[in-house]
Amino acid sequence: MPEPSTLGPRAAIARLARLARLSVVALVLVAAACGADGAGAPGEPQTPAGSGEPALVTATRDCTAGSPQCVEITVVGDTQARMGDGRAAPARGYADPSIRRHGRTLWMAYSWTFPELTADAAGRLQLAVRVESHLARSADGGASWRFARELWQSTPAVDESGAAGWLNSEVLSLAPRDAAGGDSVWYAVRLRYFVGPDGAPRPTSFTLQLSTATSAELLAAAPEASLGGALTVPHWRPTTNLAALAGELSGCTWNDPGLLYHDDTLYLAVQCSLFGPGAGAAEREFVALFATTPDGPAAGWSWRYLGKLAGHAEARELGGEMLMQTDLAVGASGRLVAIFSPSAPATPLAAHFGCRVVEVESLRPPRLARAASGQLRVLASVTATDLLPGGPGACAYDAGSTTGVVIVRRVQQPGQLLVSLHASRVRP
Repeated sequence: MPEPSTLGPRAAIARLARLARLSVVALVLVAAACGADGAGAPGEPQTPAGSGEPALVTATRDCTAGSPQCVEITVVGDTQARMGDGRAAPARGYADPSIRRHGRTLWMAYSWTFPELTADAAGRLQLAVRVESHLARSADGGASWRFARELWQSTPAVDESGAAGWLNSEVLSLAPRDAAGGDSVWYAVRLRYFVGPDGAPRPTSFTLQLSTATSAELLAAAPEASLGGALTVPHWRPTTNLAALAGELSGCTWNDPGLLYHDDTLYLAVQCSLFGPGAGAAEREFVALFATTPDGPAAGWSWRYLGKLAGHAEARELGGEMLMQTDLAVGASGRLVAIFSPSAPATPLAAHFGCRVVEVESLRPPRLARAASGQLRVLASVTATDLLPGGPGACAYDAGSTTGVVIVRRVQQPGQLLVSLHASRVRP
């Protein structure tokens, strides 16, 4: 099997299309048209092969452009990216939200994108995407948001071969808790990866960066643990190889992490993406669930593999080929929920078909709730039919926010990628 870093830019883009919650992780904004190969899934819950009826959906919302039911979320004080001459940048916007209430304040972490000019192997100029993690707060229940600070920037770096590029940070997930004595503790996980001079990410660099601090704003300066996958090389200094915890995790490259602190345990849901010749079949990918008791520095936490939360059968039932962009939350009724983006392989970016909020029956062992009929208990479906196939997904939810489920609208055209956050007001 060739090393991922030896793949040409176009091959790398095609392979890595599924490796992004933000869904710009592998995007190169070239002038040629970029179609959505194979992105023909219908975008609504469908019947998986040989498994009976599609999932029943309790509430639905269609966040089409200009919909009065899905207001776009702006962050006061965080201007979207612009070019040097003041024009709006061709890659810009907010994505990958994670919303958590703590006390009377809502906090939202999100990805902030901007373009980078690179050259391909033939010397042709092209635009790649850089991604940072930002933080905002709301003092009015989610009705308005104000920029708090940058958390992790996109920074210059050198890979194991000596090639110069940059490190992107995205897919930040937050999890707060109240500690003894009234103190606060915050946990965060984010996806970090290296992008080479050709604009393509290197799967040998993919790590999940974990940190803990006494406030959301202090997370950026906190010491980190680095969780690697099957392909992560020592150059990136992983402190733990999650793929070594069980035989069925062999070959996993980790993507789309989501955190939840519940019953004195920190849970991590993360997509197992498979990379390599013949290894990337969607039917073999799944969402894995891990747990730890988060005492002391993050680098010292001992992780346990709990099992598969969802796989290909659940993805088909929910309207896709694999499940990406997992978030874990507590619903309005106190029920645990998992939020997925049913997706399908496509080029240059994975196709997303909106989000499904599914009740979780159990975390130990991991199990999604089903009705007596055997159908998944889907509490809500939020999508944007004007962007299908391929555009909407990457949802977040906190029952204490008036935004309800927040969905990302992704508009991609040759040489352009626009991402924006929209409040569906659906509160399952």
